[in-house]
This record gives sequence, structure tokens and C-alpha cells, in this order.
Amino acid sequence: MIDQKNLRYCGIFVGIAMILMLSGNVEAENIKLYGVQLPAWSGGGFRPTGTQLTCAATSEDGKCWDGQTWHRLFPDGPRRYSRANGHVACRVIIVDDGSCWDGSAWYRLPIGTVYGIVAPVTSETPGAFITTPLPPK
Repeated sequence: MIDQKNLRYCGIFVGIAMILMLSGNVEAENIKLYGVQLPAWSGGGFRPTGTQLTCAATSEDGKCWDGQTWHRLFPDGPRRYSRANGHVACRVIIVDDGSCWDGSAWYRLPIGTVYGIVAPVTSETPGAFITTPLPPK
């Protein structure tokens, strides 16, 4: 005879199994977000480049939690790449494929090491990764 305790455990096990079967295999991209760390006197947190958001947390898939909702920091869907004319100010870099989002367009970074600097707080794009001039395609 099955008692209440065993029946409850069986229900929990079946529920977990269903969630695992329905979830599928989803892998997050390796994403680097750029921005500035806010000082403690202004409440702390992380401000992604090009936004006025104050992130209390960021997710593996490039979202920012502002304490109320998750905000996507770059567009979903297929990427159409633009040709760089010199420096690019990357807000987000997808490390796995070398994609760089500057807030309005995607750029393909060259394979290998890309050199640049992180823009200072006083710049137009505080915290962005500014590439050295990218080679023409």
C-alpha cells in the first residue's frame, strides 16, 4: 500500500522528469557585456554601455535585471553584419563567433586576438570595448 509520503515523492519525481524532458538542450552563447561599475554612493550595480539601466544582475544570455524586469541588451534573431570603417565601440561581444554589437549594428571581429581599449567613463561610450581599426574585408 502506498502512503501519502511516498505518493508525494513520486509526484515530485514525475514533475521533475517532465520538466527535464520538455526543456531540451539549450546552450547559452559565451557573451561579454561591456559597461561601467557604478560606485556605492550611487547605489552600485553595473551600467551597460549605451544604456541608462542599472543592472543588479546579468544573465548568461546577455540580459540585465534592473530589480523589476529583464532587459535584452542586443537583438535576437539572425545577425546581418556591417562593414567596419575603422574603430568599433563594442557594447557586447559574442566570444564564440566574434560578433560585436555596437548598439545599432553587428560587426564580425577578426579571428584571434583583437586589440583595443575599454573606453573611459568620460567618453561618449563609457565602458565599451574600442577596437583598434579593423582590417577591410
